[in-house]
Amino acid sequence: MGKEVEEFIRGHGLDPKDRNLLKFLEICAMNPDLDLDHEVDRWKFLRTFVGGDFNQFEILLAHDLSQQGTRNKAMFYEAIGELCDRLGHKAFLPHKFVGSPEDKTELSPRDTYVLTNDIMVPQVQLVLAYMGIPSPDVENISARAMDFEKPIIYFWEKGPQMQLHKYDRILAYFSFVAPQGCLDRLEQEITKFYEA
Repeated sequence: MGKEVEEFIRGHGLDPKDRNLLKFLEICAMNPDLDLDHEVDRWKFLRTFVGGDFNQFEILLAHDLSQQGTRNKAMFYEAIGELCDRLGHKAFLPHKFVGSPEDKTELSPRDTYVLTNDIMVPQVQLVLAYMGIPSPDVENISARAMDFEKPIIYFWEKGPQMQLHKYDRILAYFSFVAPQGCLDRLEQEITKFYEA
């Protein structure tokens, strides 16, 4: 890291050794239209929004963020988060932090995108992609995970076979009939991933 970048980071009261911040700045630097001062302020705000530490999260659950999708599946998403906690790997559940695009009291659409795609995806070790509700949110997170070569586990309710992009880091993909069956399979796959 150059002296100029280090001084820029220190000038914002941040640690120049923070890997998450450095990854985020690399992403921002790819877009010359972004104001880096504004983006660093956004990063600081979002860090506070999730409890002050992005590093606490190892797994990201990609799911539909629409109001209806969250309302109908919140208990299922929470059960997945509890499973990850029980296994010792904290999961970032977007609906808990970003609300829905329709809820204007929560994060803006840009902040939501930055938090899930530009901060959390590069940070986490594993992405769980719930494909049960067709959603651009899940597609964006999955594509970003592929950009950062993150392993992905895809899952959805029993029905038509999903068309998945070819990607060599897909650890598993499966359909399920009951939520408990999904949780059991996720437990197996997550355990296998962390034992490898």
